[in-house]
Amino acid sequence: MSNKELCASSCERVVSVRNGARIVWVDVARGVAMLAILLFHTEMRYAEGEIIPYSMYVENFLALFFFVSGYLFVSPKRQFTLRGKLVSIAKRLVVPYVLFVSLMAVPKAYAHGDDLTLWSFIGGLVSGRASWFVSALIVVSLYYALVEHLLCRLVKSRGHVHDLLLTLFVVLPLCCVLPLHVDAASIPGVSAIAVLFVHAGRLYRQAETWIDSRLDVSALRKWLLVAFAVIALFVLKGYEICNDVNMTFYVIIIDSYPLFYADTLLFCLLAVTVLKSIPYTFAVRPLVWVGAHSLVYYFVSGGVPIIVSRLMPPFDGTCYGLVLLAFVLVCLVASAITWVVYKFFPWAVGRW
Repeated sequence: MSNKELCASSCERVVSVRNGARIVWVDVARGVAMLAILLFHTEMRYAEGEIIPYSMYVENFLALFFFVSGYLFVSPKRQFTLRGKLVSIAKRLVVPYVLFVSLMAVPKAYAHGDDLTLWSFIGGLVSGRASWFVSALIVVSLYYALVEHLLCRLVKSRGHVHDLLLTLFVVLPLCCVLPLHVDAASIPGVSAIAVLFVHAGRLYRQAETWIDSRLDVSALRKWLLVAFAVIALFVLKGYEICNDVNMTFYVIIIDSYPLFYADTLLFCLLAVTVLKSIPYTFAVRPLVWVGAHSLVYYFVSGGVPIIVSRLMPPFDGTCYGLVLLAFVLVCLVASAITWVVYKFFPWAVGRW
């Protein structure tokens, strides 16, 4: 078998192997991103501050989550319907958000030493700040679904006109919300930033066959492009760190939006290209499982590191191995909780 055929076979295997109706590389992407978020939260809770700079990886993996959501937003094998998408959003996002935020309200307030009142609970729930990523994903999904429905009614064929109008509607929130200098912790502001990643994922899926065909022409060309992208990404990261450029996704502290999108979108394309080339082996299965159950991992990603950090010996700032040990414990505890939820309470995560 030639190198070209071997590369194509490997990519096809990762893309086509499914866990039920799931695309394996997508779950691997979510799994890796979720582990990155758990590491960040472990550092923040156990070491009481980030050790690896936030701008080195956190913003990128958050963007990757939104990018993958856009990739899955419309299936090429299923016709889009507004009703079907709204039902899906309600089952898989809204219901879990309300349930988990409600169940974790008291433990979360106790862990942070906050006074919990009925109004503070309702305020956090309705504003979305109780779990910013999921609430932003809900807002983005609803907006994107409504725009898609509107354009399907106005533009009969899904061609370049449809994509151009959809892109304009995607950029519109960013142009309207951010100049208003909204509260840095507002979900509308985060959603306006995130919707572009969802749209990028959607456009990538539409062009996926063409992109893969160009990359699979030559393995050497493909990995030279990957190497060039890695170098470009490190140059961007180096510039950001040397010049103290803020790139915080939430709360919103972004000094340069062009740099922010260049960094994160380049990373998304690089991550997808690499992950699609990884063969589906036994070693990859844990990442697939984490990615397939990433919603619950995210809900517990804040609380579990707090619990583990209180059980660990104090961190003196000299041995990063203790942070890694805490991270392993966080992963194990979060995995146990996630397994219990999906095993005994699947309705809580939209499986009903």
